[in-house]
Amino acid sequence: MHHTNKLLSVLSEKSGTILDVSLWFNFYSFDVMGDLVFGKSFEMMEKREEHFAVKLLHEAMKPFAFLTPIPWLLPILSRIPGAATDFLKFIKYSEDMVDAREKVYFFPAKPPLF
Repeated sequence: MHHTNKLLSVLSEKSGTILDVSLWFNFYSFDVMGDLVFGKSFEMMEKREEHFAVKLLHEAMKPFAFLTPIPWLLPILSRIPGAATDFLKFIKYSEDMVDAREKVYFFPAKPPLF
């Protein structure tokens, strides 16, 4: 609900002005996905800017946009040194976030009291 309220607040605040709703829905959706997947928001709604990991993802996907009709070519081209640097950084960030979430939810520091 927090992210929805923040989005509605921004839309209300910007009422009557030209607004890039695609940008704000992007911020909203990534904040929600961050909470659901990593247990931590990207805080793009609050900071009103793209999180570095989301920037990495968007930049990494640009060169591969033309590959949509040729899905088998993406794995081959991503093996070219330097071709997938940003994408690999995003993957590493995601892996680190998932590892941190697993430690909190699946491997608690203290054993449960039964």
